[in-house]
Amino acid sequence: MARKTKPPRAGRPKTSRNRKRRVLVATNGRVTEPAYFDLLKSCFGDATFHLQHGLEGKSPLELVDAALSALKDDADESRRRSSDAYSVAFVVTDTDQFTDLAKAERRAKDSKAHLILSNPCFEVWLIDHVKQCPNRSLDAKPYEKLAHDLGITAPPSAKRGTSRSKAIVEKRITPLDESLKTAMENARGHCTQEKLKVRESDPDKTSDYVNWTDMTRVIEWLEGRHA
Repeated sequence: MARKTKPPRAGRPKTSRNRKRRVLVATNGRVTEPAYFDLLKSCFGDATFHLQHGLEGKSPLELVDAALSALKDDADESRRRSSDAYSVAFVVTDTDQFTDLAKAERRAKDSKAHLILSNPCFEVWLIDHVKQCPNRSLDAKPYEKLAHDLGITAPPSAKRGTSRSKAIVEKRITPLDESLKTAMENARGHCTQEKLKVRESDPDKTSDYVNWTDMTRVIEWLEGRHA
C-alpha cells in the first residue's frame, strides 16, 4: 500500500525566529542614561529597550515602584494578548544624595526589577569605556568633569543652569561593541570584591563602595549571562 502523504502547505514555509527580549528601563536621568541605552541598541539587536517617561529626578524607591507597576500592567496586558511580557526591568540611578537605596533594593527583591546603581554617578561607567575610572571623591562633580575632559560628554545645549546632565559624544565611545569590552575590563578593576560586599549588604553606605557601577550586570544580562 502506498504511503499517504500530506499535501504541501500553501504560502511560505514556517521558519523559527528568536523572539526579541523586551527590556524596561526606569531611570531618573534626564539625558545621559536614556541616551546610553539608546546606543545599546546597536550592540544587542535581540533586545528592545522601552524607556519609562516622566521619572526624571525621582528617588530610587520611586523608580522601583514605577517599574514594578509597569511590569504588573504589562504582564496583565501580555496575558490578555498572549504576547511576551518584559523579560527584565533595569532601574538605573546615581547614588547621589539618596538615602532610600536599601529600601529600593528590598522593594525590588524577588521581582524582574534590578536596581542598577552608579556611585556616585553614571559617568563612572562612561569613563570606563576610555580608561579605568579613578577614585575621585564622593561627589559627582569630579567624575562629570573628567568625562567632559575626556571628550565623552558635552553640555546638551548652549543653555546653562537647566540640568547637570550631559549629552554623550557618540564618536568617543564608538564602535560601542569594542569600547564595551574595555569598559567591562576597567569596571572589574575598580569594582572590587570588598566593595561588592558593601554594595550588596548595605547600599546606603555609599562611602565604602564609591567609584562603583552596576552597569556590568546590565551588559552581562544582555550578553546572556546573569542579571
